[in-house]
Amino acid sequence: TNQPTNQPTNQPTNQPTIIKFKRNAFGLFLGTITSLLLSFPLHAQTIEELRQQLEQSWNSKDWVNVEKISRQILTLPTASASDKRNLAIALDAQNKIDEALTIRRALADEKTNAKRRDYTYVCWTLITKNTPLEARPYCLRATELLGTGDSSHTDFFNLGHTYLLAGDTESAKKYYEQNFDYVHINDDAELQGLQSDFDLFIKNGWHTAEAQSLKPWLTDEWAKHKQKHDLWMQVFKLTRTGKDKYDAKDYQGAIADYTAAMALDPKEAT
Repeated sequence: TNQPTNQPTNQPTNQPTIIKFKRNAFGLFLGTITSLLLSFPLHAQTIEELRQQLEQSWNSKDWVNVEKISRQILTLPTASASDKRNLAIALDAQNKIDEALTIRRALADEKTNAKRRDYTYVCWTLITKNTPLEARPYCLRATELLGTGDSSHTDFFNLGHTYLLAGDTESAKKYYEQNFDYVHINDDAELQGLQSDFDLFIKNGWHTAEAQSLKPWLTDEWAKHKQKHDLWMQVFKLTRTGKDKYDAKDYQGAIADYTAAMALDPKEAT
């Protein structure tokens, strides 16, 4: 008949295009959501979990990953000064010296959470940039914190460098002398380490003549202090054995040991 019906005709319509568009848009939406979900861990990692991961990378010296994890940790509200220090160490290990210096310097300047090694790091790094006057306050503070359970064998030596590189050799020697109270005098590797500082200055042309003259001076002073240390050790052993013999009622033996100790060094034996 000629009555209209609701049956589809062969005339083209826009319906398939609309359906296709809706399907594509929905697929794009699902893909975006999936990508976002996959970009996040299944649960937020705690700072303790991140620190465990950091320790594993640290032990394997994977400094790139240590840096990455340290930066994650520092986004958390419970991150500490130690976490900042870990990041600085990872940066230094990758030769990102300026970034590491910025972090350690900020810790030192905060003072509240600073440790001696923060001052030592800033001190030495600034020395290697030949900015001795800028380095000196940090070097001085490092020496003031010696004996607080965070020991070093170089802090007074570094302080002396800030005078050497400023042209004051006599003041430099004064602080070099004080450093002998903190070195392992029987460890020649430490002497070589200190001598290498002078080698660095000579190589860079920083007060070359003074640095060259200080190398043999340091070797001679090291030998003198080593001799004093060896003498002190002999006296110490004799006084200890003397006491042991006295406690064992070997009075003649005790007298002999104390007499030998007095003969070596009356001041130390008393």
